[in-house]
Amino acid sequence: MFNFIAKITIFALTLIRWVLLAALLVTLFGVVLPYISNVTSYHYLQPVIQWETTLNQTVRDNIPTRIAGYDLSRVITLIALLICMDLTRSFSEKLRFIGQKQRMMDELRKIQQTYKSPTQQDKIALLESKMEQASLSSGKNRQELLKEFANIKKELEKIGRDLAFLAIDVVDSTGMKQGEDPATVELDFLEYHNFVEAKFKDHGLIKASWTPDGVMACFNTVEEAVKAAEDILNSLNYFNREVKSMKRDFSIRCGVNGGRVFYDDSIPLEQFSDRVIDIAGHMQKHAPPNSILIAKQMIEPVTSRENFQPTQRIVDGLEVCEWVKTEDKSTPK
Repeated sequence: MFNFIAKITIFALTLIRWVLLAALLVTLFGVVLPYISNVTSYHYLQPVIQWETTLNQTVRDNIPTRIAGYDLSRVITLIALLICMDLTRSFSEKLRFIGQKQRMMDELRKIQQTYKSPTQQDKIALLESKMEQASLSSGKNRQELLKEFANIKKELEKIGRDLAFLAIDVVDSTGMKQGEDPATVELDFLEYHNFVEAKFKDHGLIKASWTPDGVMACFNTVEEAVKAAEDILNSLNYFNREVKSMKRDFSIRCGVNGGRVFYDDSIPLEQFSDRVIDIAGHMQKHAPPNSILIAKQMIEPVTSRENFQPTQRIVDGLEVCEWVKTEDKSTPK
């Protein structure tokens, strides 16, 4: 609401400044008028002369203009017009700055929800302090504030990276553990963890966050995340047959997504908060056992997309493609 009112006010002040400028030019014309020969013979100047005469007479009628025997009405008018023009300009600048400051504060609140590391938060706090302390009466302070905001925002945005995320969860892990020796369960899940981690590292893992039976892994590209998921699924039969000891086999669901996220290497992956990561988790939750779900728009640029087929599923408003293992690869890669 403030921005709307400010825009109307600034527009009105701009019109007033144009009117004041016109009055200033007309008054200057009145100053030089006595020195122009036969000025009344120019018909197109008659309206200007009439307007100047009316303006000058109005000033004379309302304020004293004769000083030391001289008529200073036009001088007084010029000074008054210049002061009014400066006031309207200054007020317009203040309104623009208030609007800019409000927009920056709104953006700052959004940035605060994204940048979580202590270093980032310190920079944001410094910027917020400068914005609060900025003097509306100092054009220099306003320009410095805008420049500082742009520089800090640019520095923060450098932390943003295009990354891909692979979410994997063990299907019915609770049911798998029923009736099993706890030591066997612990050993098998440790082996599963090591098996998955090894595949991740083979495909360029950046970092991962584990829950007891699930994992969210971060990669540089969607291609790497997809290949890691395919490698794990293609090697899962061998793991179930040759490594694990529990009666039931491991079965997993995979979800992949990618996009630009605000990345800070000092922050654990579980503390990242971004819709890109959320969608990867949602894809995993909707995936059938031993499959990979990914948004259609994400898989199209990937070179190894032969086994992905369009589905009727919609996850988070996105069309979904599904990968299902087409052959039994019983030996590890």
